Amino acid sequence: QAALLKRYNWPGNIRELKNVIERAVILSQGKVLRLDLAMANILSAAETADEATSHGSAAERILTDEELTELARRNILAALRTSGWRVSGPKGAAQLLGIKPTTLADRMKKLGISRAENTAA
Repeated sequence: QAALLKRYNWPGNIRELKNVIERAVILSQGKVLRLDLAMANILSAAETADEATSHGSAAERILTDEELTELARRNILAALRTSGWRVSGPKGAAQLLGIKPTTLADRMKKLGISRAENTAA
């Protein structure tokens, strides 16, 4: 588990670390804190960025506005699926994302995210 923490460069510093720990507490079952569950999204994004920089130039990969929007959309959907589509409350997606429920609702509206359109039948 410590290797997961060391592998990520923590651009959000202590606030981001705090959010990951809170997410791990919410997502973990039993007595073992599962950082891998809490860090799945950020580690996959970091690995994608690492792959992009290792294939070609040493410069950081710059995402287009469209790519950033899609990344935000996927992250919100992942949080909503993890929370069982609960937006607010102690185990809600807003808490997992470290934002206010009203902020999440605004972003969902802006990105066109609704449960009806994103749940498989």
